[in-house]
Amino acid sequence: MTLLECLCVLAVMTILVSVLSQTFISTTRLSASANKALDRVRQAAEIRDGFTAAVHVAGRVADGILEYKTGGDCLVLELSPAPDTAARRYAVLRRLDTGTFARLDLEQRDGACTVTFFKTYALWTQALRFSATKDSRMVSMEMDLQNAAQSPNRPPVVYAFSATMRSILRGEGRA
Repeated sequence: MTLLECLCVLAVMTILVSVLSQTFISTTRLSASANKALDRVRQAAEIRDGFTAAVHVAGRVADGILEYKTGGDCLVLELSPAPDTAARRYAVLRRLDTGTFARLDLEQRDGACTVTFFKTYALWTQALRFSATKDSRMVSMEMDLQNAAQSPNRPPVVYAFSATMRSILRGEGRA
């Protein structure tokens, strides 16, 4: 082989390696982006499951307990009482100041409230909105998430969930 042939082969090999390395880098970035999107969907599904589980065991939407009042960004559900107790139980679903969704279960006995369960979910939310009609057992939740590109020019991604209460409280008419 002449020197000129060697240089041509070296140039072709350099171009080929450059194209292949760019393809590898692009594929790696695309894979990482897809994994982040899949993680967001999984975390949103985890919130959906927590929301529906709380609504399924609830007997009614309560006006509130302690400083937690049912409104657009907070939902207080009255749960069925524990067997053989006079304690009233509540589940509070809301967005914390940190931006995460949380479920807090409280038990009210003899005028005192104790926390029986607390869980926060990893997904950061921009906003939560709850809605429920007084005569219906259907509860809905809308959750705004920052768009995947994290661009302020793009609207948030909205997830909407609905669930129906399956439990019936003893003495449901009590206030």
